[in-house]
Amino acid sequence: MKQFVIILLLFIAALANAQVDRRINTGQGQGPPPKRDQKPFDFVQASTEVLTKQLSLDTFQAAVVKTYIEDYKKDIEALNVLEIPVEAKAEKYQAAKDKMETKILSVLNKDQVVKFNEYKNRKKDKKGKKDKKDKEANIIEKDSL
Repeated sequence: MKQFVIILLLFIAALANAQVDRRINTGQGQGPPPKRDQKPFDFVQASTEVLTKQLSLDTFQAAVVKTYIEDYKKDIEALNVLEIPVEAKAEKYQAAKDKMETKILSVLNKDQVVKFNEYKNRKKDKKGKKDKKDKEANIIEKDSL
């Protein structure tokens, strides 16, 4: 009888253990799965909306800015296909960005130009802080090794 009880307990324990999914990234305890019906992110639309809000653009300016951003996106997509060194690609990305910003500045009035430059500086400051934190984290990791 003791042997039967021991075998029964082992069997129950094995069944309970088999119900746990031990694979990596199965979602158990991870949170909700990603939504499959999400729309793809529209960079052009989002950028246009942000600039319209930040700079108080009228409808004509917003339409022109949208076409400039679309042109910029096409330039970037064309650069992504090229097989050139990373440094050269970065320079071309920066040139395309500068070209887009120059075009955008040509449609803005004086107040909007000031707001645009302030907006750019805020973005640079945020990026600079993020880069600084990343560099500090890398230094700490190297020191701990």
